[in-house]
Amino acid sequence: GPSIKIQAVTIVNETERAVLTGNISSNPPSIVSWYDGSRLLKFEDKVNTTYLIIENARCTDTRTFALTASNVVNMNVTSSMQLIVNCKYYCI
Repeated sequence: GPSIKIQAVTIVNETERAVLTGNISSNPPSIVSWYDGSRLLKFEDKVNTTYLIIENARCTDTRTFALTASNVVNMNVTSSMQLIVNCKYYCI
């Protein structure tokens, strides 16, 4: 089944571009999905590398995203990635 290699934590400063990357090893190739909680953010088919890009990150974007890969051999292997956005100002 698929395996996912990730960087578990990504830290950026507010207003920067945040790029979360997943490398998928899978034979046959996987369908790849990014989630924010139960909300599907992005869906790709048969990719080895997948990116979730947040332009102009805000401190409110700090959260954990889930990356799921599935193929016919193994349904749904999931990894979690935490995005931390450092605030320019204190978020209250």
